[in-house]
Amino acid sequence: YKPKDIIGGDFYVFYPLQVQDGVCTKYAIGVFDCTGHGVSGGILAMLGLSIVQNLTPLLRTKTPAVVLGLINNQFMATLNNGNIAEAKHAGMEGCLCVVDKNINTISFSGAKSNLHIINSKTNELTILKANRVNIGDNSSKEKFEFTNHTTIVNEGDNIYLFSDGITDQYVTINGKNQKLKTKPFISYLI
Repeated sequence: YKPKDIIGGDFYVFYPLQVQDGVCTKYAIGVFDCTGHGVSGGILAMLGLSIVQNLTPLLRTKTPAVVLGLINNQFMATLNNGNIAEAKHAGMEGCLCVVDKNINTISFSGAKSNLHIINSKTNELTILKANRVNIGDNSSKEKFEFTNHTTIVNEGDNIYLFSDGITDQYVTINGKNQKLKTKPFISYLI
């Protein structure tokens, strides 16, 4: 992870939820991207990271969808209570996952940020779809209920969470400088 500028709006979290005999057997991971670039994105990222870090421990007993909903509510309440004029344009895309190595599952919920799994045996791509709403989007309902997905993962499967920070990179394709975009990026991974 390396931001484009000195500070930026993307951040990630890793949080151990269960440790057995010194080995992390259940953990939470998340990737988030705040609106804005540079300083404005960085300020929102500090707010978002604080909220996410405070609520991530709840994943011990709650689904990623429930916790993402709580993050959404807290993010909106914080911005609205501050009467920030641009609050209606402030938000985050992101996702939360719980990986449970004891039962080989991953639970996922996302806000405009999908989860991609490449099966290690078949090279088959599975996409767990995120809800098409931003965290903190004032046009969404405050009590929006995110969708939770749970699927089996196998030893060696590759799991990808990413923001548009990677897919918005400019690359040269057939002599033309253009954005990488999601589908070509995924095809590089398979």
